[in-house]
Amino acid sequence: MSKREKIILVAMAVAVAYGAWEYLVPKSVTRPAAQPSGPGIDSAFVAQMNEAVKQLDLTQSHEHVIQKAATPWQADPFVQEAAVAALPEAVPETGAPRQAKVAYTGFITFGGKTMAIINGIEYERGETIEPGGLVVEQILPTQVVLKPEGQGGNLTVPLEDDE
Repeated sequence: MSKREKIILVAMAVAVAYGAWEYLVPKSVTRPAAQPSGPGIDSAFVAQMNEAVKQLDLTQSHEHVIQKAATPWQADPFVQEAAVAALPEAVPETGAPRQAKVAYTGFITFGGKTMAIINGIEYERGETIEPGGLVVEQILPTQVVLKPEGQGGNLTVPLEDDE
């Protein structure tokens, strides 16, 4: 056996021995520190944290961040406006069916399959567009024909150009 093989075997034996030690030897039970939660937060804890923050040497930018963290959000920063625009319009109080905004922006043909890109998502013929409940009836390069689920009549949506 070469020197390299001996070193590898020793390293493996050390790793197995450590794994056995961790697995088989019982650990002393440590109790986690109490975390304040819920409406009954300990006022002494809050006072202690306030004093600790006051003792920190904070810059104006840090103070600004701390103050802004407590204020409510004006709008969700993670919602993209394009996604919001694709949501259906509000249902009138009269109970009329809602109409979803539909944007037909492209089509893909491969392997005998044709897919329409509607609101940024690929759909095949017969699939239902959510939200809105429209079924893809026909896909053409210049337009897509949609049918409201469970209703008569068709909706023809032309291809939108980015130009």
